[in-house]
Amino acid sequence: MLDSYRFYEDLIMEIEVLELQIESAIQERENWHFMNKHRIGKHLPLDEVLIRMDTLAERIEWLTERIEDKKKLRRNIQEKLNGFEGLEYKVAYLRIVQGKRLEDIAEELGYSVDWIKKVSATVTKHLESTDIVYKTM
Repeated sequence: MLDSYRFYEDLIMEIEVLELQIESAIQERENWHFMNKHRIGKHLPLDEVLIRMDTLAERIEWLTERIEDKKKLRRNIQEKLNGFEGLEYKVAYLRIVQGKRLEDIAEELGYSVDWIKKVSATVTKHLESTDIVYKTM
């Protein structure tokens, strides 16, 4: 289950980093457009400006595709978690999405640590058998 949590946490972080990279590329494109409005042809050859603008557009498109892929995977994981019911769902959600320790989950839900460990093992076995998390690693 710990691997599932780390994977999910890494996935969320990757999405955030990719979104920051897109924002940066968009800002750079806007800066080029603003700066070059006054300097194209004088200090910067038009062909160089166009190459840089095309490169930025391609990067933004590539990053957007990666984000969509990552978000689709995140939705698939969340759908798989939603397939659990009752205690299994709560344990899976608290462990994978919120990253809580089994001891904390047991205390929060009012069960023994041993029982939560058994439930967690069942959830882990089910997630591994569906290969939803591990097939992309």
